[in-house]
Amino acid sequence: MMKKCMLLLPVAISALTMIGCVSVPPAQREADRRERMVTMPMNPDMRERQYLPDVASVLEDADFSPVIDGGVPNQLEFDIDEGPINTVVTARLIRRGQVFASAEGRDGGPKSLIDRAGVVRSAVHRCLRDFEDQLSRASEWESGRAGYAASQPGYYR
Repeated sequence: MMKKCMLLLPVAISALTMIGCVSVPPAQREADRRERMVTMPMNPDMRERQYLPDVASVLEDADFSPVIDGGVPNQLEFDIDEGPINTVVTARLIRRGQVFASAEGRDGGPKSLIDRAGVVRSAVHRCLRDFEDQLSRASEWESGRAGYAASQPGYYR
């Protein structure tokens, strides 16, 4: 009986070692990584440039990789529109020509006259909270982990 146990031990160790050796081919890993790359806006204005690191962080948290050069399947559109009273911030992830996630944040009113930077910051944070939620839901829908209907606004393939 002891002899059988001694023989089973190397077999069990070999089996566990082989499980750890299974890997995805490098070409497939590269293709998967490329599918998650996002081209960042090429000519942001000064205010947009200030908040692009925050947008990049939201994308990274959603398992996307922001890149500067083009030629990847995803593109980020990010715009801060400062009007005389209101500020509107939009973030949109375009995937292969279709809107994958889209969000908007607004703030303004009389406080725009007193604290313009605070109004912009508030609008950006509202937009990014919504954008983060949209990315999460869209990724779940795309991977089939959630029962979202294709007709739901903002979630397209």
